[in-house]
Amino acid sequence: MEIIGSDVRVTGTLPLSPKVSTTNGGKTVIFDFLGAEVGLLPRNLTAVSAPVKNARTGQFDSDTARVVLDLTAPRPYTFVAPSVPSTIAVLSSPAMQPVIVATAPVNPPVSITVDASGKTVAKSAPIVKPVTKPSVPTVLKGVRFVNVSDTQAKIIVDAPNAPAIKTLLTRARLTLDVQNGVFSPTTGTTLPEASHPLLRGVQTVNTSATTAQMVIDLSRAVNYTVRLNPKGGFVIDLTLPKGAGGRIAGKLIVVDPGHGGTDGGARGVNGAQEKNVALAIARKLANELRDRGANVILTRDSDAFVTLGERSEIANRAGADLFIAVHADSAGSAAMGSNTYYHLSDPSGRTLATCVADRVAVMGGIRSRGARSDGKMYTNGFSVLRRTNALSILCETGYMSNRHDSALLVQPDMQTRIARAIASGVQDYVEGNPDYASEPATETTEVAASPSPIPSPG
Repeated sequence: MEIIGSDVRVTGTLPLSPKVSTTNGGKTVIFDFLGAEVGLLPRNLTAVSAPVKNARTGQFDSDTARVVLDLTAPRPYTFVAPSVPSTIAVLSSPAMQPVIVATAPVNPPVSITVDASGKTVAKSAPIVKPVTKPSVPTVLKGVRFVNVSDTQAKIIVDAPNAPAIKTLLTRARLTLDVQNGVFSPTTGTTLPEASHPLLRGVQTVNTSATTAQMVIDLSRAVNYTVRLNPKGGFVIDLTLPKGAGGRIAGKLIVVDPGHGGTDGGARGVNGAQEKNVALAIARKLANELRDRGANVILTRDSDAFVTLGERSEIANRAGADLFIAVHADSAGSAAMGSNTYYHLSDPSGRTLATCVADRVAVMGGIRSRGARSDGKMYTNGFSVLRRTNALSILCETGYMSNRHDSALLVQPDMQTRIARAIASGVQDYVEGNPDYASEPATETTEVAASPSPIPSPG
């Protein structure tokens, strides 16, 4: 989020369309973004300029991010969807017509009564709460499918404006809920022309009088973006992820066991060191990948110290296709399970991490906490992922600080199962999986990030 003059620009990973209200005589403007999280935004924005006196953000509820602007004076406003996808510019301009909002009615006059003693008693009439008239749902006039190529497809939804959209990606299914929008009666419940190697089908339905839903069934893991159309409606882009397609055989994969040498990493409640657990799993992962025909480089194959920069350089010099860092986490004793991290908002990284997390979810023993952006940990993400040119993920295979996880992480059988799950996830990403739609999906539990992610080390 940034404020430049009278423009307020809010950027998200998906299209944003706020619900707006005002208080304080129009001097305070509240933007509620449905289906959004505040993420890395600071709670107070210091770089403000007239007509904005103060700007603050917060998570109004689990499903609504809120931005509050205190203005020097009431101002009209409107919204513009710029050319940059997933961004909304909120403009304040005296030349624009103000948006009409519901205001509290004036309280009724005070009623006067006289009791038996002749004393006058004043009683105020009940305060009438303001009634906000619900806005008319956006009518989604049509849905069109465009077959761009065997590796790319588009679904175009026509509408008079850009509605708020909430997305949910589970294994083999992408669901889009359009808030305050409905499909027109002429829109069919299926999209028969949506025949494509990436898809199994597209369905549309109005789930309520004010909510439309599109369900896209996938035949393999794909990248997706949802972008607003400046003329109204939105476009869903589906693409084959970076480095996917073909066979895993012949791919060059760098496996990076975390820590090593003087850097022991996290120490488990059982006394085990992360560096040894990471190396054991990484060696087994290298063997699993080689068995599938991949070429593998280990950044270390012994108890040696390797800097973060050197780890990335090894992959960059080799021209690696993929980079997989192996670690074991540490937190409070109650935290347990594996996390698979991708770099910031990289769509291919997210897809690869999801494929791996899906495989970990069904291996048993250590539960999967799903795929997560490293931006939830550090503002610039993990250094080793940021510096590596190849598509990269970091696997936190469990918690050394948890008695259950640490006991399993030192067992050779569990190390083999973890390595096999990671390798299978990588193979799913590259080759696709004929059983993709029938296998169980990951149950992803998001872990609350600290209020302000700390700067990245290195």
